[in-house]
Amino acid sequence: MSTRGVFGFRIDETDKLAYASCDAGPIILGKEILSYISKNSLENMIKRSRELKLVEKELPFDFDNEILGKRDVTEIVDARSYLYNRQCEWAYIINLDSSKLEVHSARERSIIILKDVML
Repeated sequence: MSTRGVFGFRIDETDKLAYASCDAGPIILGKEILSYISKNSLENMIKRSRELKLVEKELPFDFDNEILGKRDVTEIVDARSYLYNRQCEWAYIINLDSSKLEVHSARERSIIILKDVML
């Protein structure tokens, strides 16, 4: 069974989250999130996240890792509601309002906040 989750940005008090249909655990998607953060300046992530437009489509609609810079994506399917779905196992939110990475684990029923990751 695939490990599902969401990932994306929080900017100007708005979550812009995409759905990941598989490999959403820390070993794959978690590492890609950290790699993305290390390769991009805070200013670049803020600019990119503000340009992203949320569109309404029925999930599952999987952009997977394309918003992490593998392709020039300007729209993502709004997956914010999936964050509260029982099938959502992991969530990674690059919180640009607080300059922190939030990692939510459904299995552990916990939220891990990595401070100063983007400074």
